[in-house]
Amino acid sequence: MQVLKKNHMKRYYSDQQWLDRVYQKSNAWSTQHQSGIALRIFDYFCKYELKKSRDEVIKQYQQWFEQQDIESICMSLDGFVNFMTKDHPEIKVLTGSTFKKKSPKTIKNYFGFIKSYLRFCFRVKLSVDDVKDSIQFPTQLKESREPISLDTLKKLFDRASPKRRALFYVLVSILVMMDLSF
Repeated sequence: MQVLKKNHMKRYYSDQQWLDRVYQKSNAWSTQHQSGIALRIFDYFCKYELKKSRDEVIKQYQQWFEQQDIESICMSLDGFVNFMTKDHPEIKVLTGSTFKKKSPKTIKNYFGFIKSYLRFCFRVKLSVDDVKDSIQFPTQLKESREPISLDTLKKLFDRASPKRRALFYVLVSILVMMDLSF
């Protein structure tokens, strides 16, 4: 039996085993692909924001977890969430372009993948309450709907094919009959 050194990072499963598990759970290659992207973004966060490797950061998370210092882990992961809310022109991604900020929904998804990764591969477990109490996710701004102007509506009718124009007339007639303003 191999004895782990004190500073050695304890790993339970490999990245590939975790990715395989993500696929098995979702039965979707796209979910597995997105989880791989989340890992790359976590690598960018570790390298450019924390100035450490992913292994060093996770080793620190494991130490904090063993010391029951969940708040420190959450504060670091809150930094990860904040990192994704900004453009980073200094970071070149695999496609050759620069790192662009992510949408609130994407940030939540990527965070979920990293939380799962930490739990499955390193046994760093965060409860839902830990996350709610310590991590600020960006909110999705909802734009209020504006009605189409009469001028725009006329342009749509003028440029539409005869079949589409007939459909538009029927839809507008239904709205008028329902006494809805548009």
